[in-house]
Amino acid sequence: MINIKSITRNCGDDPALVAELAQLFLEECPHYLLSLDRAISERSSEGVRLAAHRLRGALAIFDAQASLAAAACLEDMGASTQFLVTADAVAALKSELAQVEGEIRSLTSLGIKNDPGSQVSMVI
Repeated sequence: MINIKSITRNCGDDPALVAELAQLFLEECPHYLLSLDRAISERSSEGVRLAAHRLRGALAIFDAQASLAAAACLEDMGASTQFLVTADAVAALKSELAQVEGEIRSLTSLGIKNDPGSQVSMVI
């Protein structure tokens, strides 16, 4: 579950910024998941750690605590030099993401301005 009060406060009570960040998350999240899946198939602990870290950073603005915890769990697993990632941990993260994606999607309609020259980038 996302925390709308926290999100709007973090965005200076600017609904257009909230909408832009939500849209950016929805565009980038599939790439993060592909990176995670690739790292798992390659049994790359470092790859899992990096993908989970990026997801955690992207989720932080939305204050989605359960999703953040699931990403942090995978990040911790990936920090090991041995491949200790469990299918349950991956499934938990993907389940949490599926739940918050719908909530984040609803934010994309907040105060959208059609300004093609305006771009937002997320650095994690």
